[in-house]
Amino acid sequence: LVAALVAGLLSLLVLPTRWDATASLLMTILKPSVSLDPRLQTVSDEDLVRISSSDDRGRRETLLELVLSDGVVGQLWQEASGDLPVNVETVTDLKERLAPGARANVLNLTVRGDTPAQAAHLANLWAQVAEQRINALYSQTMQLPAQATAQAAAAQKSYLDAEQALIVFLQGS
Repeated sequence: LVAALVAGLLSLLVLPTRWDATASLLMTILKPSVSLDPRLQTVSDEDLVRISSSDDRGRRETLLELVLSDGVVGQLWQEASGDLPVNVETVTDLKERLAPGARANVLNLTVRGDTPAQAAHLANLWAQVAEQRINALYSQTMQLPAQATAQAAAAQKSYLDAEQALIVFLQGS
């Protein structure tokens, strides 16, 4: 009993303490819509195809692999170069301290650090790097607001002209 107590006390003093911190990313799909007439609904390709839970599972698995990719971890390594844990000497060592997980629409990125502040800093930095990479890969190229406004105005004029022509036609029939 005394030996177990001494061994436990020595392990607290000799073994370094590790701290985990988690940063979370919400996974959403943003879809812009333009409404020329409140009676008509904008429909995208994704709306036409019912997204199943297996699609969500596949997306989660893809994102989990992406956040552990050499590109993401390498960028994290570069950006955190001054605040890495003591025994982390390579990108592979850093990757061993990273633990991504996903539940529903939340991507959890957990980092093991030497101090609570270091773990939190690395987790937040990893989330920023992952968010930038995910958005760069999955975000659609957006039009400039002026271009979209001009196109919407032209489309609305064409729509109103066609609607007026239909009214005139129906009245003449």
